[in-house]
Amino acid sequence: VRGTVGLGLTVTFPPAVTSGLAPPLEVTTTGTVATGTVTDLRFLDVQVAALAGTADMQQADRFDLDITYDPTQISFATSPASGTDFALASGTAATPGNSAVATPGTVQVRLVRPATPSLLTPPTAVIRLRFSVLAGIPATSAVTLGIATTTDIRQQAGTPFVTNLYDSGRDAQTLDVLPAVTRQKPSTLTVEALLQGRAPTDADARFIQTMRVGLRRPGETTFATRRAQPVTPPSVATDGTNPATVSATMRYTGTSARKPGSTTPLSTVTIGDLEPGTYDVLVKGRSALTVIIRGISLTPGGTTTAPATTVISLPEGDASGDDAINSADFVALSRTFGTETTSTADFNQSGYVDAWDFSLLARNFGLSGQLNLGNLTTSPAFPATTTSGASPTTHDVTLALPAGITLDRARVVVSGTAAVAATCPPSQPAGITCSADATSRVTLVATTDGGAGSGGTVTLGRFNLAPGTPGTGNISVTLAEATGHDSASPPTTVTVRAPVTGAVITVDPTATFDLNVTTQAPGSLTAGITLTVGGTATATGGRATIDYDPAHFTATCAVTQPAGVTCDAQSLSGRASFTLDPALATFTGGPAGIGNVTLEARAGATGEGDLRASVATLTDSASDPSTRTTLVTAPSGPGADTYQYTVTGGAIVPRSARATVAASRVSTRTAGAGATIW
Repeated sequence: VRGTVGLGLTVTFPPAVTSGLAPPLEVTTTGTVATGTVTDLRFLDVQVAALAGTADMQQADRFDLDITYDPTQISFATSPASGTDFALASGTAATPGNSAVATPGTVQVRLVRPATPSLLTPPTAVIRLRFSVLAGIPATSAVTLGIATTTDIRQQAGTPFVTNLYDSGRDAQTLDVLPAVTRQKPSTLTVEALLQGRAPTDADARFIQTMRVGLRRPGETTFATRRAQPVTPPSVATDGTNPATVSATMRYTGTSARKPGSTTPLSTVTIGDLEPGTYDVLVKGRSALTVIIRGISLTPGGTTTAPATTVISLPEGDASGDDAINSADFVALSRTFGTETTSTADFNQSGYVDAWDFSLLARNFGLSGQLNLGNLTTSPAFPATTTSGASPTTHDVTLALPAGITLDRARVVVSGTAAVAATCPPSQPAGITCSADATSRVTLVATTDGGAGSGGTVTLGRFNLAPGTPGTGNISVTLAEATGHDSASPPTTVTVRAPVTGAVITVDPTATFDLNVTTQAPGSLTAGITLTVGGTATATGGRATIDYDPAHFTATCAVTQPAGVTCDAQSLSGRASFTLDPALATFTGGPAGIGNVTLEARAGATGEGDLRASVATLTDSASDPSTRTTLVTAPSGPGADTYQYTVTGGAIVPRSARATVAASRVSTRTAGAGATIW
């Protein structure tokens, strides 16, 4: 009877053991699979088993097996050693002088079963072989494994089954089972992080440090097991120090450097030769806390940057290295304060332990790793400029959570100033409260009860932005507290942090004015006020004045005044007044004149002085006739309301030209590159 015995090949991908090496070879049914993926420069174990019914198997006790492979993909030892390159099944022995011999593309296995009476239970494993995976050119490709037709399975002697029992497929059928294995190129991971306490202009040396990078499978709390390799990469971390052994898990060390071309204090560290897959990446700086970047996908042969769309900052202050910023770190800093040192208490790597290092420790005191990072945003975005007295705008606060994190509770503090105040709107989304802590600050508290935002975006509330006093104002949105749980079983409580987001906003007055002076003759001036009204406002009422020194001048209202404006230069000595009649005056946009006066120098007048303009109680009743809104007014710039002069013998000479200073506009600072965290 011929053609009744087939061979089955199954594979395993041996992990590194505690010594960092490959586990010893042994024949077992545990962990063998028919399909899988193996990464270049790792091991591939192939187990060979006979497949047939027990009646046939009890007659087979000699196995001459020829296992074929593609030598451009994997290799086998030219002088294989038992326990390292192959392992025999229990009850199986090598043919004298021959067990496993490799030629390019074929492994020749010659085995016997000395004890034949016992029945074999199919499948019956006979040997396990260990191949090394070579570096391939394409990112992925199928690994070729097969069984040559020269394979011979039979009983040694004294049996009617003297012919080859191996089914080679010559009878238009085969009982062989071959694995489907895909090889893949390893991945490269680049982690980018802001280093606290550095400036973009600092020396490169302040960005160089040893960073630790670890990879975990999503939902797991321990580091992923590393697959064994013939040559361990130097980036693999070590366990212990006496003697140090390489880690059996995916933990690595690398040296960081400043990111070329970055305009922010951004540092990068790159780790290569990694198993492709999706991981949670943990990164810890020299004296910083561990930060988790979740859901990072490493592709075969590719380089992945983590995080992909946001910027993380590593919280400094962990001098003791216990992944917590506490009193032990304060003690370490105190012992070296004021000294020149390279100790880990020099958090910003300036070469000195000083007040800057203390400020970093104080800023992050009480935090501990491992920190989960989210991204805090406001919608709509903050304006770069606004107008004093403008209607408040409503902004939603949202938090983008890391993959696998569900939010349970969050507290957000929105802080403003007199220029741009934060206030509570009349209503909030369900489960969210808003309370005013001060005249310009509010606190939002969101309780989601574990049901919102698993790896997505959660709304944490809304607030109003109310423009106030003209000037420059800061608005900041801080995630003061956020807790949730991960997808592990059982779930683990996690803390979520996010970069502070905010803006510097310029609040313009509703209207600005200028004092304009023209010399008509050596002893005569014309002084007038021009008004510029911003936005959609309309000035329909109010009062403006020009003050002068009556010892130097006499004042006469110009014959022609703007429509709706009445001039009075007689009622009060040293002041010319202009009144806007709400029934007649209408000023929008501009600049437009709102009054003129002629000043004549008195005979023999001598001395220095100045003219000064002001606009008060400017109102708008055009937008809503039933109300009268007060418009905030201010000079258009420093000195715009003043004219300085010298008068000598009735002749007027300007003492200094008014400097025109354009009001500076400060662009909005949004979350992202360069944003401050915590």
